[in-house]
Amino acid sequence: MIRAGGLPTQPVQLLLESEKLPVLRTRFVQEYSAGEHWHDFDTWYFITEGNMRFGHEGIYETGDVRQVSGG
Repeated sequence: MIRAGGLPTQPVQLLLESEKLPVLRTRFVQEYSAGEHWHDFDTWYFITEGNMRFGHEGIYETGDVRQVSGG
């Protein structure tokens, strides 16, 4: 899947459609790297399996939650 700017992205599944709190699920392949970017909205990451590295923050493991303010 390719997004704006020609960069690859991962498939996203809409679990709950709501103006106040839409809920999306994304599964990342092992070597996926999103690169530096930002969102207009607050984002919560619930690591349900495996682990993820977020830049210089370190590694988040299964069961961890990460919150990022929009902008």
